[in-house]
Amino acid sequence: MMSAVNSPLEYIFRSILLNIILGIMFFSCAPPPPLSNDWKQGANEWQKQSPQATTLANRQDSMNEWQKPASPTISSNRQDSANDWGVTIASNKSSYSKPSTPQENTEANDYKQIKPDIPPVAAFGKYYALVIGIDNYKFLPKLKTAKYDSETVAGILKNDYGFTVQLLPDARRADIINALAKYRELLTKQDNLLIYYAGHGWLDREGDEGYWLPVDATKQNELNWVSNSYITTTLKAMEAT
Repeated sequence: MMSAVNSPLEYIFRSILLNIILGIMFFSCAPPPPLSNDWKQGANEWQKQSPQATTLANRQDSMNEWQKPASPTISSNRQDSANDWGVTIASNKSSYSKPSTPQENTEANDYKQIKPDIPPVAAFGKYYALVIGIDNYKFLPKLKTAKYDSETVAGILKNDYGFTVQLLPDARRADIINALAKYRELLTKQDNLLIYYAGHGWLDREGDEGYWLPVDATKQNELNWVSNSYITTTLKAMEAT
């Protein structure tokens, strides 16, 4: 039977193993020795010759160049381009105010020639116009555009052709008779008269007679009608053409 007490030989073996373990732990925890000057110089030389270090330096130089203000040459070129652009716009605008070409003037003259010129007053006298338009009949169906048409015609004759216009809107029979009577006294052989009528009319086929129906005309009574024969007779009595 073996004894529980350790033998001297086993005790010595354990002591040596413990010392070896403690030594290994001491060396692993100790700080590294300081770097020598030769090693530092070698590291600096490596950084100088390393492509990666050179690339980083180039990137830093590029960033510095980018942060610098634009050179006067670039600013000058931009200003020149802006000036050229402004000159182009100005020249385009000025093209709209150029005088018209002979062809354009010819077309304008052709357009003006469409409107006939009124002969001189000294040669043909004065031009008069009696314009009648009736919408608001008292005893007959009302119309919608007769007065508007008569006003339009009156404006054209007056403004474009120089007529002296008398406009009779919603004229009664008495208004028409009085206007014709005044023209008979006023007009001379050199003068000219134009009559425009817009309103209701009536044709008596049995009697072969036509009538203007003034605003106060009635359907069954001819009292306020104006016959074509009366108008023709009055115009024949005038000296005007």
